[in-house]
Amino acid sequence: MDSLLHPNARSGFPSPRVSLSVVILMVGISFFQALHADTAPPMDLKIIDEGSRIVLSWKFHYPELPPTFILREKESETISLQDPQTLNQSLSDVISVAFDLKLDGKQVQPITAPQLTISPNKNCRVMLIYPGHPGAHLELRIPVLQYLPDSYLMNYEIINSRDISMALRGSILGRKGLFPEVVQYTQASANGSTPTPPSSVKSSSSASFKSEIGAAWINYNWLFICVVLLLMQMPKRIVLLIVTMMACWIFLCLLWVSANYKFPYHIPELALALPTVLLCWITIRHPEKYVWLTLVTLAAGMLNACYDLQQIPLSNLDKATPALIGLCLGFISGMVLVLVVLVPLLWECKKFPEFQTAWAPRICWIIAGLAVLVPLQKLFFK
Repeated sequence: MDSLLHPNARSGFPSPRVSLSVVILMVGISFFQALHADTAPPMDLKIIDEGSRIVLSWKFHYPELPPTFILREKESETISLQDPQTLNQSLSDVISVAFDLKLDGKQVQPITAPQLTISPNKNCRVMLIYPGHPGAHLELRIPVLQYLPDSYLMNYEIINSRDISMALRGSILGRKGLFPEVVQYTQASANGSTPTPPSSVKSSSSASFKSEIGAAWINYNWLFICVVLLLMQMPKRIVLLIVTMMACWIFLCLLWVSANYKFPYHIPELALALPTVLLCWITIRHPEKYVWLTLVTLAAGMLNACYDLQQIPLSNLDKATPALIGLCLGFISGMVLVLVVLVPLLWECKKFPEFQTAWAPRICWIIAGLAVLVPLQKLFFK
């Protein structure tokens, strides 16, 4: 890796195509991942297991649904949410087919009419009550997600009314992908205990791994920081700083498991740009200030790790050792993939004698600008 900083001299200047390809690759990957990660605000679903009945409490913002669409489950009925006179009836029609619930393989219907409340800010809350019985196996599908954007996330929480400490949490995504498409739950037995499906812990490791292997690409700041370090620092220092950032991510996972700690305040995506911009400035203007470089890299690792973990729908089952291992290995694998892509590309670019002195600082300034511009364009053009 010494050739990353001390390349053998070659005659000639870097090919414009090579230099341009570096910039285009960075811009393309960052914008693609930023747009991919831009999910709509989630809906909340609370499922309360009362033994003889199951209560679904659903909160959503109805403008997230298309203003006009065909409701396939109601004989292709046309639903319009723009007319205040028919709004209540249209929402009631949607709610009547929003959920598909089965108990022990048999479909069940609500035992009472849905209770719908529409607030002035266009938020809706609906309550659905289904029959239930102790020990029954519940399967819940959510057909209404097909009418929402593919990136729409529904967070759910299942509560045993006899033991609220046994709450289970998870998420369902509109499109097929990393999240399950069906909520599965076994009702509490007659004595109030809730059995845990034996396959849940076994599958949690692979599911957690798959969900986090793309974290280093979706949160483009990890990619930006790696590019800056590879461009401007010595090989040994690069390894030390990148390992330090990964250790921050793993430490916060362990902290959540051991102390149930998850950073409680919302981190705006624009705030993630601050350590990235500072890192670019230090590596270009003051590369000799190793202490400041280390502190800024550490701050970047902690801030981005907190942000990443806030995006994961962690539940009590995720505290199992297989799930924890899957989360950590997934993130580490994602970072390794970033380096596998970047190191050979920059290695070739640094073989040109003018690249390190003329092009590397310019690329760092471009990265600093992109770190700010990408979240800004998502903020103003969402």
